[in-house]
Amino acid sequence: HLFGEYLAGRAAQQRRDFSSASKWFEKAITDDPDSPEVISRTFLMEVSVGHFDRALALAPKELKLDPGDAIAQLVLLSDRLKAGDAAGALKYAAALPSDGVHRFIAPFALAWTRVAAGDLAGADTALQGLDKFNGFQPLKIFQLALLYDFAKQTEKAQQYYEKALAGSEQ
Repeated sequence: HLFGEYLAGRAAQQRRDFSSASKWFEKAITDDPDSPEVISRTFLMEVSVGHFDRALALAPKELKLDPGDAIAQLVLLSDRLKAGDAAGALKYAAALPSDGVHRFIAPFALAWTRVAAGDLAGADTALQGLDKFNGFQPLKIFQLALLYDFAKQTEKAQQYYEKALAGSEQ
Protein backbone atom coordinates (compact mmCIF):
# COMPACT_ATOMS: atom_id res chain seq x y z
CA HIS A 1 0.00 0.00 0.00
CA LEU A 2 2.67 2.50 0.99
CA PHE A 3 4.45 2.59 -2.36
CA GLY A 4 1.21 2.65 -4.34
CA GLU A 5 -0.17 5.50 -2.22
CA TYR A 6 3.08 7.41 -2.44
CA LEU A 7 3.30 6.97 -6.22
CA ALA A 8 -0.36 7.93 -6.66
CA GLY A 9 0.34 11.05 -4.62
CA ARG A 10 3.37 11.89 -6.76
CA ALA A 11 1.36 11.36 -9.95
CA ALA A 12 -1.42 13.63 -8.68
CA GLN A 13 1.15 16.22 -7.64
CA GLN A 14 2.71 16.11 -11.12
CA ARG A 15 -0.75 16.80 -12.60
CA ARG A 16 -1.12 19.67 -10.11
CA ASP A 17 -4.10 17.91 -8.57
CA PHE A 18 -3.00 18.87 -5.07
CA SER A 19 -6.26 17.84 -3.45
CA SER A 20 -5.86 14.26 -4.66
CA ALA A 21 -2.14 14.32 -3.90
CA SER A 22 -2.92 15.39 -0.36
CA LYS A 23 -5.33 12.48 0.10
CA TRP A 24 -2.83 9.96 -1.22
CA PHE A 25 0.01 11.30 0.89
CA GLU A 26 -2.24 11.27 3.98
CA LYS A 27 -2.73 7.54 3.40
CA ALA A 28 1.00 7.01 2.83
CA ILE A 29 1.99 8.84 6.00
CA THR A 30 -0.41 6.68 8.00
CA ASP A 31 1.55 3.64 6.79
CA ASP A 32 4.97 5.21 7.33
CA PRO A 33 4.78 8.22 9.67
CA ASP A 34 8.56 8.60 9.99
CA SER A 35 9.53 8.60 6.31
CA PRO A 36 11.27 11.91 5.56
CA GLU A 37 10.08 11.96 1.94
CA VAL A 38 6.48 11.24 2.90
CA ILE A 39 6.55 13.81 5.71
CA SER A 40 7.86 16.53 3.39
CA ARG A 41 5.45 15.78 0.56
CA THR A 42 2.44 15.40 2.83
CA PHE A 43 3.27 18.65 4.64
CA LEU A 44 3.62 20.57 1.38
CA MET A 45 0.37 19.20 -0.05
CA GLU A 46 -1.55 19.91 3.17
CA VAL A 47 -0.42 23.54 3.05
CA SER A 48 -1.15 23.73 -0.67
CA VAL A 49 -4.79 22.71 -0.21
CA GLY A 50 -5.32 24.74 2.96
CA HIS A 51 -5.39 21.90 5.49
CA PHE A 52 -3.47 23.98 8.00
CA ASP A 53 -4.52 21.88 10.97
CA ARG A 54 -2.94 18.83 9.35
CA ALA A 55 0.08 20.84 8.21
CA LEU A 56 0.50 22.14 11.76
CA ALA A 57 0.83 18.59 13.05
CA LEU A 58 3.58 17.90 10.51
CA ALA A 59 5.45 21.22 10.76
CA PRO A 60 7.73 20.21 13.69
CA LYS A 61 8.71 17.01 11.86
CA GLU A 62 9.37 19.01 8.71
CA LEU A 63 11.59 21.43 10.63
CA LYS A 64 13.59 18.51 12.03
CA LEU A 65 14.23 17.43 8.44
CA ASP A 66 14.85 20.96 7.17
CA PRO A 67 15.35 23.58 9.91
CA GLY A 68 15.23 26.34 7.29
CA ASP A 69 11.82 25.39 5.87
CA ALA A 70 10.11 28.78 5.73
CA ILE A 71 6.66 27.33 5.05
CA ALA A 72 6.83 25.20 8.22
CA GLN A 73 8.03 28.22 10.17
CA LEU A 74 5.14 30.32 8.80
CA VAL A 75 2.63 27.62 9.75
CA LEU A 76 4.00 27.53 13.30
CA LEU A 77 4.21 31.33 13.40
CA SER A 78 0.54 31.70 12.46
CA ASP A 79 -0.43 29.05 15.01
CA ARG A 80 1.42 30.95 17.75
CA LEU A 81 -0.32 34.18 16.70
CA LYS A 82 -3.73 32.49 16.80
CA ALA A 83 -2.90 31.19 20.28
CA GLY A 84 -1.95 34.69 21.45
CA ASP A 85 1.70 33.71 21.91
CA ALA A 86 3.45 36.71 20.35
CA ALA A 87 6.85 35.72 21.79
CA GLY A 88 6.58 32.27 20.23
CA ALA A 89 5.50 33.79 16.92
CA LEU A 90 8.44 36.20 16.98
CA LYS A 91 10.80 33.26 17.43
CA TYR A 92 9.58 31.75 14.16
CA ALA A 93 9.48 35.11 12.34
CA ALA A 94 13.07 35.85 13.32
CA ALA A 95 14.18 32.41 12.12
CA LEU A 96 12.76 32.81 8.62
CA PRO A 97 15.34 32.36 5.88
CA SER A 98 16.61 35.47 4.16
CA ASP A 99 17.45 33.93 0.81
CA GLY A 100 15.43 33.22 -2.32
CA VAL A 101 11.80 34.27 -2.29
CA HIS A 102 11.88 34.33 1.49
CA ARG A 103 13.93 37.49 1.52
CA PHE A 104 10.73 39.22 0.36
CA ILE A 105 8.40 37.39 2.74
CA ALA A 106 10.47 37.73 5.90
CA PRO A 107 10.05 41.51 6.36
CA PHE A 108 6.26 41.18 6.05
CA ALA A 109 6.06 38.25 8.45
CA LEU A 110 8.31 39.95 10.97
CA ALA A 111 6.44 43.27 10.69
CA TRP A 112 2.99 41.78 11.22
CA THR A 113 4.23 39.54 14.01
CA ARG A 114 5.81 42.52 15.77
CA VAL A 115 2.62 44.57 15.49
CA ALA A 116 0.67 41.62 16.93
CA ALA A 117 3.13 41.68 19.83
CA GLY A 118 2.43 45.39 20.36
CA ASP A 119 5.75 46.54 18.92
CA LEU A 120 4.66 49.02 16.25
CA ALA A 121 8.11 50.64 16.04
CA GLY A 122 9.67 47.21 15.49
CA ALA A 123 7.06 46.46 12.82
CA ASP A 124 7.88 49.70 11.04
CA THR A 125 11.60 48.89 11.22
CA ALA A 126 11.00 45.39 9.84
CA LEU A 127 9.30 46.82 6.76
CA GLN A 128 12.30 49.05 6.12
CA GLY A 129 14.02 45.82 5.02
CA LEU A 130 12.04 46.15 1.78
CA ASP A 131 14.07 49.24 0.83
CA LYS A 132 16.83 47.08 -0.61
CA PHE A 133 14.50 45.77 -3.35
CA ASN A 134 13.70 47.77 -6.45
CA GLY A 135 10.00 48.42 -6.96
CA PHE A 136 8.87 47.55 -3.43
CA GLN A 137 8.47 51.13 -2.20
CA PRO A 138 4.72 51.40 -3.03
CA LEU A 139 4.02 48.07 -1.32
CA LYS A 140 6.05 49.08 1.72
CA ILE A 141 4.16 52.37 2.02
CA PHE A 142 0.81 50.62 1.74
CA GLN A 143 1.83 48.03 4.35
CA LEU A 144 2.91 50.81 6.69
CA ALA A 145 -0.53 52.40 6.24
CA LEU A 146 -2.16 49.09 7.10
CA LEU A 147 0.10 48.56 10.14
CA TYR A 148 -0.65 51.99 11.58
CA ASP A 149 -4.35 51.59 10.78
CA PHE A 150 -4.36 48.23 12.56
CA ALA A 151 -2.65 49.84 15.55
CA LYS A 152 -5.39 52.52 15.58
CA GLN A 153 -2.96 55.32 14.81
CA THR A 154 -5.27 56.73 12.17
CA GLU A 155 -3.46 60.02 11.54
CA LYS A 156 -0.18 58.25 10.77
CA ALA A 157 -2.06 55.65 8.74
CA GLN A 158 -3.79 58.40 6.76
CA GLN A 159 -0.40 59.95 5.92
CA TYR A 160 0.81 56.63 4.51
CA TYR A 161 -2.46 56.01 2.63
CA GLU A 162 -2.18 59.45 1.03
CA LYS A 163 1.46 58.81 0.16
CA ALA A 164 0.49 55.46 -1.37
CA LEU A 165 -2.25 57.06 -3.44
CA ALA A 166 0.00 59.91 -4.53
CA GLY A 167 2.48 57.42 -5.92
CA SER A 168 -0.16 55.58 -7.94
CA GLU A 169 -1.34 56.43 -11.40
CA GLN A 170 -4.61 54.56 -10.91
